[in-house]
Amino acid sequence: MKETSSFFSSIEDIPSEEEIPELLYSSYSGYSTLFTIEKGGKRMVIKALKPEYSSNPVYQTLLHKEYEIGHSLDHPNICRTYYWGKFPISGNGILMEWIDGTTLRKLLDSGRKLTPSAAREIICQICSALSYMHSKQIIHRNLKPENILITHNGSHVKIIDFGFSDSDSSTVLKKPAGTLTYASPELREGREADYRTDIYSLGKIIAEISPQYSSVVRRSLRENPAERYQSADQVKKAVMTRGTRIAGITAAAAAAIAASMLLIFIPARSTSSATEKIMDSVRKEIINQASSQYPYDREFLLRLDEALEEKDSTLFMKKMLPYIHNDYQKNLIEKIASTL
Repeated sequence: MKETSSFFSSIEDIPSEEEIPELLYSSYSGYSTLFTIEKGGKRMVIKALKPEYSSNPVYQTLLHKEYEIGHSLDHPNICRTYYWGKFPISGNGILMEWIDGTTLRKLLDSGRKLTPSAAREIICQICSALSYMHSKQIIHRNLKPENILITHNGSHVKIIDFGFSDSDSSTVLKKPAGTLTYASPELREGREADYRTDIYSLGKIIAEISPQYSSVVRRSLRENPAERYQSADQVKKAVMTRGTRIAGITAAAAAAIAASMLLIFIPARSTSSATEKIMDSVRKEIINQASSQYPYDREFLLRLDEALEEKDSTLFMKKMLPYIHNDYQKNLIEKIASTL
C-alpha cells in the first residue's frame, strides 16, 4: 500500500500489526537505531531514526539517502536493502538483510589469528564490493571494521552502513564524514574526495587484518590520492600477487623441512658422503625457492647459503638474525632451524 508524505512522495506500509520490531542496537553517538523483525518466517533488520532525530528533516533525508544508495546495489558482499517502509514502533525506516555474523572489528579484537588464506579472502571480498560500488559511482566514505560483517557460515564479507556515502544522484550532507581513524586526509580536511578515499580506508583495514601486506598498505595510505592504487581491483591484484609469493615461501619452507627430516631416517651405516650429498641437495633447494620469492634480497640469500652449512640451530639462527627483514624470512629461518 502506498501513502503520500509531505517529505517523500511515497512510502510503502509493509508490516502488519503482528510484526512488531524488537530493538537490536541503538547507536550511542549516531542518529540511527536497529530493530529485528520476522517477516514471512524470515528474520530481517529495520534501520530507523532514533526518536530524538525522527522529526528532523536533515536526518530524514540522510536515512532515505542511505536507502536509495543501498537499494541500488546488488552484490554478494554488500548487505541487501529491500525497501523503505513505515513500521510499528520504529516509524519510517529501511528494511534490510539480516546477517548472521559478527563485525570485522569484533573478529580482530577477539585475538583469533586469521590464517593467511582467510585474511587474503576477506581482503579480496572487500575489494570486490568496493570495485562494484565504485563502478556505480558510489563512494562509501565510512569504511571501517565496524561496517564490515563476517558471516558465521562461510566467513563471507558483507559491507554495511551507507549513511555517509555519496553518489551522483545523492549529494546530501557532502562534508567531512566517517570515522577519523580510517578517513583519508582529503576527507578529514573537508576537501573534495573521490573513490580513492575508500582506497585509503581500505589500506588502514588491511593493516589490521594482516601484517603480510605492508607494501600494499603503504601505497594505499599515500597522502596524495594520485599516488595510491587507482582502483580496488588494483589492490586486489596486489594482494593476490603477494599471497602467491607467501604461499611459495611456505611451500619452500615445508619442502626444506621435509627434505631435512629425511636425514633422520638415514641408516647408521650410511657414509658421511651420502649425508653431505643429501644436505647439499636440501641447501640448493632452499636457496632456489627463496631466490625465486626474494630475488632482490641478495644479502639474505648469500647469508642463508653460508648458514645452511651449520649443524647447530643456535648458531644457524645467530648467523641469520641480522639479515631477516620481514615475517616471511623469519618464519622460513625458524622452520629450518627447528630441523637442525
